[in-house]
Amino acid sequence: SSLSSSHGLGLRSSFEASGSDFGHLGPDEQMKASKYMNEAKTLSMRRQVMTNQLQELEQAEQKASRAVESCKLVQTHMGKELEQAQQRLAKAKEEVEFIEQQLQQQQSKEAQCTKDADSCREQRILVQRTLQNLTIEHEKAILLARNFVP
Repeated sequence: SSLSSSHGLGLRSSFEASGSDFGHLGPDEQMKASKYMNEAKTLSMRRQVMTNQLQELEQAEQKASRAVESCKLVQTHMGKELEQAQQRLAKAKEEVEFIEQQLQQQQSKEAQCTKDADSCREQRILVQRTLQNLTIEHEKAILLARNFVP
């Protein structure tokens, strides 16, 4: 932009200083001078348009660069969050594994306790039957013994 202002102002000021008065020139020279003046004006306008476009593009580029930096910051933050979430997930998996082991131990313990309870029940039933039979035998022996008592 500094290039456009130095060259543009130099030409413009020299043309304005001359007052665009070509009366001292011949007709052919006046046409050429007028043609060059128009060409200079056209080029000056095109340069101004391009200068404006350049400034807009520089601003757009800066904005896009800031957006890129912002995206990088967000990605860095998200990367850290992902790492933390993965650590929490790993801990949760360890906890699930521990709980599954505990559950499996309790299921094994329950199975053993069920076997023990079944075994005790069977033994109790056998002892009950034996006791019933002994009670019957005992009562029978008492009855028989009473027969001998006057």
